[in-house]
Amino acid sequence: NTETITRTWTATDACGNTSTATQTISVVDTTGPELTVPENVTIECTEDTSTAANGVATATDTCSATPSIVFNDVITNGDCPNNFTITRTWIATDDCGNETSADQIITVVDTTAPTLADGIDFDTNISVICDAIPEAPALEFVDNCSTDLNISFTENSTQGNGSGDFEIVRTWIVDDGCGNEETFTQVVEVSVNTFSPIDQIFCISDDVDFNLFSALTGDVDTSGTWTVSSGNATIVNGSFFNP
Repeated sequence: NTETITRTWTATDACGNTSTATQTISVVDTTGPELTVPENVTIECTEDTSTAANGVATATDTCSATPSIVFNDVITNGDCPNNFTITRTWIATDDCGNETSADQIITVVDTTAPTLADGIDFDTNISVICDAIPEAPALEFVDNCSTDLNISFTENSTQGNGSGDFEIVRTWIVDDGCGNEETFTQVVEVSVNTFSPIDQIFCISDDVDFNLFSALTGDVDTSGTWTVSSGNATIVNGSFFNP
């Protein structure tokens, strides 16, 4: 696209006399290609960041038929491991080395909270007798992007409706490190009083935080003997009260 034209002019009169002069025309290409880049996008951390998924730039030039196009990526970290920005700089170059560049911004985000792993059997509500309280299940959690999850577990017991029953509330809070949090709760309804024709049992789990006096009718003396409406009850193993 660059060349020099030497144009020689010759003038001749009626008697054959001539004069010449030269004109020099320099042809140059100083204009870069016109570049069109894909639109800026925001995608999930699980999605493809390649050009195949997010578009390819195109270019035209006034002189070069097929300008070359390349790109380079610069990654800027966000406020968590799965949030970041890709600045994809496209560069189009014509046959004479004239360049045009433009940026495409790809914003990668994580907006999905962790979930229970496949195959985990998790009962959210359980009803049991007080001497058959199950251990807290060993739960496994997964996330769409994070492999290092923050898991907190709490277990609280509260007295029920005044009959002596109580419930255990187990709570797992799982955070993926990008502010996406999910709470999993299991409620264990515990029946404290069980009755049969021949016996009556009052039992309290070791971690129950309430006053047993509110669950029984009667008094206790200095020897540790309860006097209740059904007879005398004494502590057995710290958790069972047998009449």
